[in-house]
Amino acid sequence: MKRFYILMLLLLAPLAEAQTVDDIKRELSAIDERYMQDRRADLDAVARSNFGRQFNGDPENDMRLIQLLLDRNTVRPEQRMLLQAMGYVLGDILVKKHRVRWIIFEDRVGRSRALEVDGKPDVVFPATAISRRAETGAKVDVQAVYERLVSEIEFIRQRFYVR
Repeated sequence: MKRFYILMLLLLAPLAEAQTVDDIKRELSAIDERYMQDRRADLDAVARSNFGRQFNGDPENDMRLIQLLLDRNTVRPEQRMLLQAMGYVLGDILVKKHRVRWIIFEDRVGRSRALEVDGKPDVVFPATAISRRAETGAKVDVQAVYERLVSEIEFIRQRFYVR
């Protein structure tokens, strides 16, 4: 039982991190945008070939399709790039519905594609929100991950920052 709680704490760790002096936010480069576009296309090809369905920008369709790919083990835990592509699709839904934008976030850990919330210092990381869970073998509830990301966005928006 103790292991279960530790695993849950790791999986449900906050998706937002406070920005430090060394953290840098940058616009997506053309290479970053192309990379994300190619990964989305890879994921779309998997969905088309296995289910005859595609991602179309409709949140309900896209989240259901991600869930189907996970539930049927079509995309497996070791397929990190496809799992992160699911995060890009989820992030695209957030961009449309919650007025956030894709950026590059660099910190002491590395370089990540993240969503910036209204110019605030904190960011959310949809690209890894699914992959980190799936890679551990945990069952991923896509709707719950999405709701968690929305909750993080709202928390960041309401948070008071002192500079």
